[in-house]
Amino acid sequence: MTNPTTFSALNQAIATSQELLTTYAFSDELLGDLTTAFGSEYNRDAAEDLVTQWQTEDFNSFPEIEIRNSAEINGANGAYSVDTNKIYIAEEYLLTNADNINAVSDLVLEEYGHYVDAQINPVDAFGDEGDIFAGLVQGQSFTDEQLQQLKLENDRAVVAIDGSEISIEQNNGINVEANIGFQLDGDTDLQEAVVLTFSPEAMVLTASQEVVVLISSQGAVVLISSQGAVVMTA
Repeated sequence: MTNPTTFSALNQAIATSQELLTTYAFSDELLGDLTTAFGSEYNRDAAEDLVTQWQTEDFNSFPEIEIRNSAEINGANGAYSVDTNKIYIAEEYLLTNADNINAVSDLVLEEYGHYVDAQINPVDAFGDEGDIFAGLVQGQSFTDEQLQQLKLENDRAVVAIDGSEISIEQNNGINVEANIGFQLDGDTDLQEAVVLTFSPEAMVLTASQEVVVLISSQGAVVLISSQGAVVMTA
């Protein structure tokens, strides 16, 4: 049985995400943003249909969301599968962020971005288009360095859900918008700050005034500049 706390947090996050989409649908930047997130070859008619749905608050096509154990989705916080047309959110992430609805909403938007990509593109866009989409919906801007890193990211995996193997695109637990600078001023314990910024599983390997090297929740070694940009993953 789903924990009532996680269920409530998810429902609030879905409502917040849909409100953000409705506001975003009237943005003058929307068409350019779609190209940034999904490339220039996306289906314009399909995209316009989605935008119309957002503008009219018609979310009947919003994918079903299931709460799953993180281990079931490759240790990720969230994932989307075109095979099932479902979004999967880790129960552990919901419990950790039950009082941080914005964080859960951001995750929902990211996975919804993968759904949008599947609706408007014949093939999966390069990189983590869901993360880019979620940021743009919320008015964030990305540097060229950040976009390059996100477009190089491999967020695909194959998992077994209820006995069936499905392909997923997953949240890797790394927030490229994080400001690492405050972690290096000596006022905050570095490990504690990184855990708060990234995930409870993140582990700092080394740090300086210029760079932080850590292990993400998925075991990837991540090099991050003091401005918060992901420089390299391995």
